Amino acid sequence: DHGVPQFATSLISFIKRVQKDHNKDKGVPLMVHCSAGVGRTGTFIMLDIMMDRLKQEESINVYEVLRQLRSKRMYMVQTQAQYVFLHDALDELTTCGDTSIIGSNLRARVNKMHKMIPGKNITGFQEQYELLDQVGYKPSEMMYSDGTTTVNVPKNRYPEIVPLNMHRPRLRPDGSNGSDYINASFVDVSTGILY
Repeated sequence: DHGVPQFATSLISFIKRVQKDHNKDKGVPLMVHCSAGVGRTGTFIMLDIMMDRLKQEESINVYEVLRQLRSKRMYMVQTQAQYVFLHDALDELTTCGDTSIIGSNLRARVNKMHKMIPGKNITGFQEQYELLDQVGYKPSEMMYSDGTTTVNVPKNRYPEIVPLNMHRPRLRPDGSNGSDYINASFVDVSTGILY
């Protein structure tokens, strides 16, 4: 309720889809509401406003827009984590741009990304990966420490690739060392998202 998504990408994509499907010209207002109508609602509305402004203006003022929103409804963007998330989402959006691909264009896009970018001497994949490193999620050592303990290190085929503790399956301890560790991560088969 008071938290934020781990990554901004899915919320940005959702808002883009809402913006595309909602026809503002018909005068039908868009209804956005969470349980109290302030924290998550305010975050969604703020990101929607900021994304529109980024298309039309050279600069944006998150603080000022939030102050105006709060003059209409108290506690919009209820927590500091939500406020920080807004900035992180806008950073991702301005740094990476639109990286979404329509399914029917996937093959053409992949073929294009294999090619070298003139003047940069890197492929499109390399360029996107470098962008991802700029705004990407960087876990602390504590977040994947289960995979680096002495008893679990031999279970990693590649020692530099270990799952985040919060997204890995847990085994029943076999009794020999009491470890429930396996080097694996959950995947949502309906979306293909790796957790």
